[in-house]
Amino acid sequence: MHMEPAESLRHSLLGSPRGPVLGPLGADGLKARAPAPAAPAPPALAAAARVSSDGYLASFASLGSILKPAVLAGVVGSWHRRARRRELKQAKAVRTKLLAGFKVEEWRRGFFEPDDTEQGFYFIEDVDMPADLCGTFFRNGPGKFQAGKDMVTHQLDGDGLVLAISFDPDEKRVCVRHRLVQTQGLLRDRYAKRMFAKGFHGTPPGEGGLGIDPRKNVPKHTANATMMQWEDKLLAVGHFGKPFEVDPACLGTVLGNEDEGSWNIDGALGDAGIGSFPRVCGTEERLAEHN
Repeated sequence: MHMEPAESLRHSLLGSPRGPVLGPLGADGLKARAPAPAAPAPPALAAAARVSSDGYLASFASLGSILKPAVLAGVVGSWHRRARRRELKQAKAVRTKLLAGFKVEEWRRGFFEPDDTEQGFYFIEDVDMPADLCGTFFRNGPGKFQAGKDMVTHQLDGDGLVLAISFDPDEKRVCVRHRLVQTQGLLRDRYAKRMFAKGFHGTPPGEGGLGIDPRKNVPKHTANATMMQWEDKLLAVGHFGKPFEVDPACLGTVLGNEDEGSWNIDGALGDAGIGSFPRVCGTEERLAEHN
């Protein structure tokens, strides 16, 4: 008796379909006989035998109950690898498109180090400005990117440089001052003539010194994030750690009460530091950290 493949699989696993089947040829011709009872198939085989006429499995859950967990893990892992390859290919295409319009020279200007002034300041004369524009504007940011032959790999690992611009509308001139924050990390780099410790944003320590020196693996506090004023003190703040006090007149770094020279705000910070976005509450007049 000819059967379709799906029906043949069902017949071999579950037994004959319901209804009489033809027996052997006898004297009176073909004789009908009741089908012999078939032994019940195991549940897993029975699930595999539920095949539709078009040859597809009727249920994905049945497939999951048959396959071993290791096989399923291999299938899922293969699917994730293909998806990851597609993501990397798309990311590479986007990166190639962005780099096509990338201007290397303008990017290198971000590593510019200002020259030291002879007197520590200079004037810009004959500046037209509003009569009520007076006072000093303080700003802080990365300003030193090299120690010896070592260069930082990210601008945010540069040492903090405080810039002060004082406006004098009566004399129509502007006084400009700038000075590096004298952190412990900067002094170590100058003494060792190399990057003594690693940077917070990926800059590795320079070659040389003791290989087992644990200070190499402590990120250097650069104090290069922003400026803030608290309790009549001007503070240079980094992306982590405690702030450094700066003299607003000469921009010199004032030695604080911490071992690294920073100031813990009279013990208010404790063992914790302060981030790069400190704010003063106008209502409570308290120092808050917005992160």
